[in-house]
Amino acid sequence: PTTAGTGSEVSPIAVIYNEELRLKTNIINPFINADVAVLDPDLTVGLPPKVTAFTGMDALTHAIEALASPMATAMTDACALQAIRLIRDYLPIAVRDGGNIRARLEMLQASLLGITAFSFALNAIPVHNFAHAYGAMFRIPHGLANAVFLPVVMEAIPELYLPKAKLLAQALGIHDHGQGDDVLLAKSIERIRQLRDDIGLPRDFADYPITAEQFAATIPAVASDPAAVSFPMPPELIQAIGERVVKLTVEKGQGK
Repeated sequence: PTTAGTGSEVSPIAVIYNEELRLKTNIINPFINADVAVLDPDLTVGLPPKVTAFTGMDALTHAIEALASPMATAMTDACALQAIRLIRDYLPIAVRDGGNIRARLEMLQASLLGITAFSFALNAIPVHNFAHAYGAMFRIPHGLANAVFLPVVMEAIPELYLPKAKLLAQALGIHDHGQGDDVLLAKSIERIRQLRDDIGLPRDFADYPITAEQFAATIPAVASDPAAVSFPMPPELIQAIGERVVKLTVEKGQGK
């Protein structure tokens, strides 16, 4: 691999983009996997800071969605939690100092661990659901879409993340102090936002012009994305989450 995010070197999942339909879909098959994967950090040293940040947040999203999955096991939890710890510690370093071999190696391992957990626990992935749909429609880089949606989706669907709130908080370096799961989840979401700020990524899609008509089309797009099969969301929730990250652009000729 030349990036540390998708973990495609060990993933049984391939994402296919249909340019005509502006739709992303998946092929899932164990024979997609490579026979041998070599994690060589030297191959990622030249990765630009922004792409390092994008791909790192993709790996973090894999790990968190695996941790929250109804299909999670002790093995997937172990991989997911270690991936979160490594990303917490080494993603800011890799973004800030791309030549840091230790950080690059640890991020490669975090990427591999994250996709391993994600693939084996694959079920409810609402963050990827949004990222796929918006990425296909507006060509938003996948890692950036995940970075923007991750904390918003976690706040909007807390019931999915609360059962593992304590484990997630610990992995993010948050001390428990006997606090309730709801408090720990809120602190974890804030820590994710802080990490995103630290690596220079935006909190919304203000850089992507999206009209009201296009935004309306995102609701059926998210609902019909293949990732929605295991965890369908009502249109009202899809709209509410989208409204938090989209800055609508007025089309020319329509005034302010």
